[in-house]
Amino acid sequence: MKKIIAVYLCLVFTLSLCACGNIPAQNGENSAITEQQTENNKETAEKETNRTVYEDKIIKVEYYKAEEVYDGQANFYLKVENKTDKDLLVGFGDLSTISINDNSLQILGGAVVKADKTGVVYGSFRMDYAGIETIDDIKEIEFGLHISDNETFETVDEVSSIKINLNTQK
Repeated sequence: MKKIIAVYLCLVFTLSLCACGNIPAQNGENSAITEQQTENNKETAEKETNRTVYEDKIIKVEYYKAEEVYDGQANFYLKVENKTDKDLLVGFGDLSTISINDNSLQILGGAVVKADKTGVVYGSFRMDYAGIETIDDIKEIEFGLHISDNETFETVDEVSSIKINLNTQK
């Protein structure tokens, strides 16, 4: 069972990385489209900054964005600032259960955030399990975080509930 879960996690992470690729324009026709996409990306990036949803003496968490990565699979991203002198393993608390629009579901994800650095932590979920058809259908995300020392795996912090209302974030 552990091997099956490990293979599944590897597959999810690999496919998530593949979805991040970008194909450059090949001719003049595509350059106008590429310029428009670049402008849209800049506007989206401006909207997706400065969204602090939690802060204490150990970490600062900002909502970054949510996106469909492939065929009904979606990710949501958090910027996590590590305020300590230790590398932290940041994962989703409460057995990796989150709530999207009051639908409870399992999420895969987490990341190591280096000491005194900011890193991106993401969670991957199935949109149909969340009861949504598109990313724009997400109105609220609620989750917990479990923060451990990456070297000793001892719990450093436990955040029981962070709620992000995307109606006010967009």
